Amino acid sequence: MGNREQRRLAILAAAAEVFTQRGFHGARTADVARRANISKRDLYAAFRSKEELLGGLIAEGAKAMTAPLSLGTPPTRAAFYATLDAFGREFLEKQLSPPRLALLRLTIARAAENPDQPGDPDAAVRESVWKPLASFFAAADGARLVRFASAQEAAAVFLWVLEGELLARALLDPAFRASAAECGARVDHALRTVMALDTQGGKT
Repeated sequence: MGNREQRRLAILAAAAEVFTQRGFHGARTADVARRANISKRDLYAAFRSKEELLGGLIAEGAKAMTAPLSLGTPPTRAAFYATLDAFGREFLEKQLSPPRLALLRLTIARAAENPDQPGDPDAAVRESVWKPLASFFAAADGARLVRFASAQEAAAVFLWVLEGELLARALLDPAFRASAAECGARVDHALRTVMALDTQGGKT
């Protein structure tokens, strides 16, 4: 990891602390720079605004959630579903964690304050998870490990069943905590749903 990437991650870690403690409006870039132990000039060289910092935090979180999908095309059908299982559990654990939810609430509130600002922050968040997931499905389908009428639609169904209403409940009710059993059951249901769409059946 180069110095530039180390600096970027240090800035994001500092920004996460400042945003969580003070909110978007209360956060100052000077506080982020001080906590990251860098100059404001170096901070602005990496992120031009607080909006970019917030977007960077959301994107970095998505990268961590999709880590199980980054290992390339699995060798067998069983490995494909094992990877999906690992991704589903990692996704729900991180997506529903208090720090992640706090950042998502900040993003949603910021968008509500600026309805004329171009772009949909929620769509951007989903896109950062959706792209690697759709690519993973497409690669496995292309290798004939699985067979879907549409790999893209199968990936969308998996993500929709996996997340369901859990994120909305967690965002609307700060006291809500999805149990490990509830998350595990959701992953299992998403896997069974996708398996039902897979015409490859028991072949590996």
